[in-house]
Amino acid sequence: MSHPSLYGLYLAGGHSSRMGSPKRDLAHLDGHSFLSYACSELSQITDAVYISTAQHIENLSYPQITDEEHGVADQGPLGGLLAAHRVHPTASWLLVACDLPAISANDLQRLIDASAQQEAQAYAFTNPIDGVAEATATLYTPSALAALELFLQDGHSCARKFLESLTLHTLSAPSPYTLQNVNHPADYQEWQLRATGGYASPALTLDLEFYAKLRQEAQTAKAQTSTHSITIAGLWEEVRLQYGLSLKQKSVKAAVNNNFVPWDYQLNDGDLVAFMPPFAGG
Repeated sequence: MSHPSLYGLYLAGGHSSRMGSPKRDLAHLDGHSFLSYACSELSQITDAVYISTAQHIENLSYPQITDEEHGVADQGPLGGLLAAHRVHPTASWLLVACDLPAISANDLQRLIDASAQQEAQAYAFTNPIDGVAEATATLYTPSALAALELFLQDGHSCARKFLESLTLHTLSAPSPYTLQNVNHPADYQEWQLRATGGYASPALTLDLEFYAKLRQEAQTAKAQTSTHSITIAGLWEEVRLQYGLSLKQKSVKAAVNNNFVPWDYQLNDGDLVAFMPPFAGG
């Protein structure tokens, strides 16, 4: 489909207690922040770029669309999308969240190209680990956003469920790194190692062990996996998605070769990695 206007929307996020500071301000490569990097990438392929914020933030270099100003407070990413739609109701919006530092203009251009070839309400990448479409690195058309207000009025708030409710065209993520999410300090270190290495970390073969609740959810005690993750934090995120595990990083302990390790531990080929809830013991 053709886009009368195609705008970029960067979800600036909040303070982020887990990171200790707003993720948008984290250092990207070459002196950029996460925010300046993503907005620069979006500006290469869209007609204009806006920053979605809950409340007005001083000294940002791109225009803001605030949830508070447009009556969509406390609605998360979908509130930001709806606010943007209310400002420019005939535009399509290419959305990028603040916790996806690896995605590039070339990656996002694939969504735009797909929209020119295939009619749909939204265009998204599927995560190579669990095959689920990513709702916060996505091209939304006016038709999709026209349905958003009713979706929110019905009491829904999950961006992924909204995406699934649309006529959706999906593409495989361009690489294992494209949708890497940064939510914890160890995730940030994982991303830094990948990025400074040119996103070319070698594949490692690892043996996995699951204990207690994780064993029940994974439906296996042992498995083997191949990964491009560098740290135990990166591996955990892959395993969590692959096996549909419910616990988050803060509720899990990791051991490598029978010794507990911190989340920034760097993996080696052939490592035996065990994941367990803290109460499982050593």
